[in-house]
This record gives sequence, C-alpha cells and structure tokens, in this order.
Amino acid sequence: MIKRKYLAACLVAALFVAGCGSNSAEKKETAETTEETKTAEATDAPDQESASEEDAQDETAADDSGEADDSTDEDEQDLTDTEEDEDTGLEEEDLSKVVPADYLVQDADKYVTLGETKDLEAVQYTYEITDDMVQDEIDSELSEASEEISTDKPSVEGDTVYFTMTYKVEGDDSQDGEEEDSSVILGQEDYGAEFDEKLTGVSAGDKLDFSISYDEDMWMEEWAGQTVDFSIEVSDVVQVEVPEYNLDYVKENTEYTTLEEYEQSIREYLEEEYTSRSYYDVTESLLETAMANATFDGYPQELYDQCKEEILSSYSMFVGEDNTIDDVLEMFGITDEDVQSETEKLVNRYLFISAYCKANDITADGEEYKDYVTKNADYYGEDAASFEAGYTREYLVENLYDEKVKELLYDSAKITEKPSTEAPDEEAEATDEEIGEGDDLMLDEIQDEEELAQDESVSE
Repeated sequence: MIKRKYLAACLVAALFVAGCGSNSAEKKETAETTEETKTAEATDAPDQESASEEDAQDETAADDSGEADDSTDEDEQDLTDTEEDEDTGLEEEDLSKVVPADYLVQDADKYVTLGETKDLEAVQYTYEITDDMVQDEIDSELSEASEEISTDKPSVEGDTVYFTMTYKVEGDDSQDGEEEDSSVILGQEDYGAEFDEKLTGVSAGDKLDFSISYDEDMWMEEWAGQTVDFSIEVSDVVQVEVPEYNLDYVKENTEYTTLEEYEQSIREYLEEEYTSRSYYDVTESLLETAMANATFDGYPQELYDQCKEEILSSYSMFVGEDNTIDDVLEMFGITDEDVQSETEKLVNRYLFISAYCKANDITADGEEYKDYVTKNADYYGEDAASFEAGYTREYLVENLYDEKVKELLYDSAKITEKPSTEAPDEEAEATDEEIGEGDDLMLDEIQDEEELAQDESVSE
C-alpha cells in the first residue's frame, strides 16, 4: 500500500516527464543491446536477400505448375509489408517537417512583459560523490534484483504478507469494504503499527479478527479517529531474498569482470546524475527569477484549457472503475483553487518561454525537433512516432524550447558555485516541475517519502 504523503509526491512528479531511473550499467547494457540488434539485422540482411531470391524462384515454379493463387497471396502480403514500411518511414519523415515555432504561444508578448533576464545571480551547488553514496546505489540495485520467496515460517518484520480483508467502521456502515489480494510489508506500517503487529507471526491460511482504534492523523481519512473491525485471511507470506554482493554477482548481472570496474561505473553514473541535478537546479532557479521579474496580464483561454488538462492528467493514474477524477482530487484534498493556481503557473511558464524566445530570436527547426524526439525515443527503445504520441508534440516542443531558454539564461547569469554541504535544507526539496539537463528524456525516480521526485529531461 502507498501512503498518502507518498502518493502526493507521485502526483507532483507526474506533472512533468520524470527523472532518472536507470543506472549506468543499465544504460550501457541497453545501448549494447540496441547495437547488437542492429548488427544482427545487418548480418542477417544477405541471408534475407538470398531467401527472397529463392522465394521468387519458388513462386515462378508455382505459377508454372498452376499454383498461381498461393503466389498471388504472397505478392499481396509483400505489398502490404512494403506499404507498412513506407507508412513508418513517412511518420518519421513527418517529424522533420514539424515547425516548432507553431507550437509556441502566438502573440505571447500581449500577455507578458519581460523584465530583467540578464546578469541574474544564482548559486550552483556542486556534489562530491562519496563511498557511502556508491554503496547506497549498489544496495539499491541489489534490492531491485531481489526475489520474493514464499515461506512456511511465521511472518517477521520485512516480510510481505498477502491477504484478503474485510473491514467495518464502527458507527458508519457507508465506510465498510472488502479488499482482495491486499498486502503489507511488515514494518512499513501502511495501516498503522498495530495492524503490522497483528500480522506478525502469521502463516498462509491463518484467519484473524481484530479491531483498531485509529488516531485523528491516520492517513486514510475514513478511518481517522474511528474504530475499525478487521477480518483477515492470510493467503501467503513471502520473504525477500537479496543477492549477495560479490564478484559472482557482478559477473552474472553486469558487463564488468571486477568489483573495481563495476564500482567505478557506479561512481561515474552518480557524478553524471548529480551534475545534471546541479545544472537543473540552478537553471530552474534562474527561470523562476526571470519569471518573477516579468509582468503577466491575462492569457489565451485555449492555453489555459490545455494547461489545466495537463495538470489534471497527472492525477488520472489514480482513476479507476469505481472513482472519478473528482473523487481522486477530493481524496488528496485538492481544491478547485489548487487546480487553478497550478494551471496558472503552467500557463505563465508557457507564456514566458514563448515571449522570451521571440525577444531573443531563439529558434528550432524540424530537423532539430526530429533529432530531439528520435534521440529520446531510442533511449526508451521506441520508435519516434510512438514516443511523440505518448508525450504529445506540444509538450516535447515546449520542453525543447524550455531547455534553450534556460541555457541562454545560464550563459548570461552570474553563477556562484558552492559545495552542497553548505546548501540549505530546502535545497533537497523538489519543485513542482523538475526537468534537468541530460542526454536522454528519462523516467522519474521518486527517491523516498522525505524527498519529492527529481524530474529530468533532455536538452537537445
């Protein structure tokens, strides 16, 4: 189960394309796999050509022997395949015909007056990668490689308990419910410490009936300050088996042959990630300062509607068959005023980016946009057309210009570098829209409940 505070963090992260969830070893393996695939295709090409020649000869023989129908079917299939290939090529070619400027806000300067944007001052934090940070990353990878194994032993802290649950809120029948295939990790206290205590020492097949009186600060509002009666039937207890970190693990799970090489790759990966984070933080700060120096007066209704849809779409992941977007917003305590405020922030960002690009003659052509989309699609192993459809052209174009604007602000700013150990506590807090420099548009990685997600996307 996910705690409410953690869900809120997920929602913040979901507003924009997410931060980096791949480590250096995974990136290299992905690249090598792609290259191997290309090599294999190139190697197979002559065989395919030979096969085609043989097929053609077979078809000719078939025609001579009166088997023209089969040949016709094969010809039609070949034609269909060709048409599909041509369609795919056209879709990719179309990206180079995109005019990115068409997706900026036209006449944005009617709604925003730029203020000071040059010689802005900002602090850029630098990070030293420590041995502890390297070990934490290794531990994280070991955790990802772990396996769940059913056990006959009574459950203990750290085990995952799977169960079917019915519950009744005393004095309020409307809150009664039943959940199948529920689970908790003992020690995480998703339903509270007392709930975990009740499920400690159980085995598959056990049935329990108990009541818990929750405090007012219980994250589930319908249970807060209430006494809840539970009926539980345990279906399974599993333990997590984490692989041992040694040379055998490295050889079997990575491309490296020594612990030293592997650990050095982790260090380099972290250096790259923290460099991206540092750049993102300072450029986002500069953009916020430049926007604060600007004056905004209204907006196109069409832009507002588009931005509101983007904001609400980040909550749609929690919409199911039994609830609506309004139910989800209510669950998180999100009011109409909150939605309006976040929408207007996004509207102003789009307006500023568009006006700044016009004032500073920042341009992008179709080939640049195509390269931008293709590079990021390759990272995910997708074709460019599907990748663009998933993120939307409007978003990707805005992100491309966003990076161009922040780069120019950075180049003209007065930057003071400062070790991260001297950074204030709030430096670790994520903003609503966190997109950083990198070579790839990458998936978000939500660190934990105390840190909101770090979103990173690419500069061109």
